[in-house]
Amino acid sequence: MQSQEHEGGYKPFVTTARLSKDGKEYERLSKCVVDFELTHENKGFEGMAYVKNSKGAFLLGLCEGNFCEGGRRGRKSGNGRIIILQLDTDDNGCRWVKKDVLNIPKEANFIDYSAMAIDYNLGRIAILSQENAAFWVADFDIESLDFVGTGSIVHLPRNEHCEIVYCNAEGIQWIDAYRVIVVSDRAKATQPYHCDEHDQSVHIFGLPGAASKASPAIDWE
Repeated sequence: MQSQEHEGGYKPFVTTARLSKDGKEYERLSKCVVDFELTHENKGFEGMAYVKNSKGAFLLGLCEGNFCEGGRRGRKSGNGRIIILQLDTDDNGCRWVKKDVLNIPKEANFIDYSAMAIDYNLGRIAILSQENAAFWVADFDIESLDFVGTGSIVHLPRNEHCEIVYCNAEGIQWIDAYRVIVVSDRAKATQPYHCDEHDQSVHIFGLPGAASKASPAIDWE
């Protein structure tokens, strides 16, 4: 997923590729524009999920900013959005068409949204925030493409001064019903020194009991 200037504005593009058997090379199969205009060049989709149900195949695009916007409005927490897309092809090429906008429940009270992962077997979703150093876990209905219940917030560990130390959490994926893997980006020069310890790393976290049942906010002990 990338964004670039298109028809006078900025739109995301989705590239589909096939990996070689050894995983060292890939073949690009298609590059299709997403029929969704971005308000800011650097605030697009931060997470993607491919979902199939009885209605077809869909891409879910997680907007980085609240209301799918940048600037001050994009930092108004608790207004996250997921764009539901479906592929359309004709003689002119391919295009991912917006089918619906899914409002993330306000219980996921985040300043930004950096990644998401769907557990297809258990029907659950995890949505990560870099700014809040936390992720939200909820039940997710694959057939209706909608959330079930209010879910739970899980805060990544803080230091002895209650400061955020996982400052650049950019990726999340389920390992099993009780564990997730979180990936950290490189710390910025403008960030506090304690952000360096866990940057550019892969972390495995076990879910607290209530979060594993996707049920009010939970802090790590």
